[in-house]
Amino acid sequence: MEITEVRIILRDEDKLKGFANVTFDNAFVVRGMKIISGNN
Repeated sequence: MEITEVRIILRDEDKLKGFANVTFDNAFVVRGMKIISGNN
């Protein structure tokens, strides 16, 4: 399985830094992954 595309939509909020969409093998897409700033 290969990552074929990554799209990042940036937000200017406190802890929520953005969202990511990742495409695997030009077929399977995972949408709406949250990018969150944290202490860990």
